[in-house]
Amino acid sequence: MNRGRPMISSARLQRGIYAVEFSVAALVFFTVLFMVIEFARLLYSWNLMEEVTRRAARLTAVCPVTGAEDIRESSLLPGLSLPGFTTENIALDYLTATGASVGDPVAGFGNIYFVRASIINYQYEALFPLNVLINAPEFAITLPAESLGITPPDTGVVTCHSS
Repeated sequence: MNRGRPMISSARLQRGIYAVEFSVAALVFFTVLFMVIEFARLLYSWNLMEEVTRRAARLTAVCPVTGAEDIRESSLLPGLSLPGFTTENIALDYLTATGASVGDPVAGFGNIYFVRASIINYQYEALFPLNVLINAPEFAITLPAESLGITPPDTGVVTCHSS
């Protein structure tokens, strides 16, 4: 029994259902898309930190021990940058043959067999969802000490600073 109401067709009742279905599907699709993009940014940043660590270790192995600040301040990544990354995130260590840290690298120059560069205390800021901070793992590379800035006469000079 209809009791005074006009008959409404089922097509008219479902007119807005397509907009609702699209909204739900678009929400899921764009959430997944942005999460994939954010994960790619995270992997790119971690690869970049690995490259910074490798370059810092290489410079530490061939530059004078008195130039540790120059190594930190040098342009380790020309044209590339990490948001929030500063020179305080780079740690340089001079190590003995047993792996113990050399307290004063200038005084203990003869005991340096290895150098280690590491990235410490870096927090990656994810943009999606809602600016989450992710503590990056400690990246560290240990290399054998090479010249440590001592070069024979009449040879090329290693540039260890950015100027």
